[in-house]
Amino acid sequence: MANSDPRGVIDYLRQLDASAAGRGPKASDDPDVGRSFLFVSSSDPEAARRAVEASPLEIDLVVISPSRPARETADYATAGHWVFTVEEPLLVGRVSAESEADVLTRLAQALRDLAAYNARAPLVVLDLLGSGTFALSETGLADCADGLDRAVSRS
Repeated sequence: MANSDPRGVIDYLRQLDASAAGRGPKASDDPDVGRSFLFVSSSDPEAARRAVEASPLEIDLVVISPSRPARETADYATAGHWVFTVEEPLLVGRVSAESEADVLTRLAQALRDLAAYNARAPLVVLDLLGSGTFALSETGLADCADGLDRAVSRS
């Protein structure tokens, strides 16, 4: 897939990131801290590594798009430390036969599937993001999936 952005997914996710600023996890040793989903772009390994290093929670799962850049970025971001890694087919880039609505529907399902993993701080490496990093709480993850569904229903 080229780094096309169906229906402004990148802008939507960045808006969520901006609205969540200052509402991230408090500290890794605080038992009241919820789950935090860290999203990074496969096209910017250095930013991904900085985001992992700055995360107050230790990454305990890596979920990647099924691509070599995503795998390489995940390896670099985790500084070569072994972390259980799952290749998520729903995170694949847009294929030529897919409509924008198909991509958004698939991405919404992938976000919902992330919540099912028994992990406190998953790192998600996407080919769909041009650049940047952001974190979502469990509520933010659900809100994002719902927002993508609404965008599809309006189209």
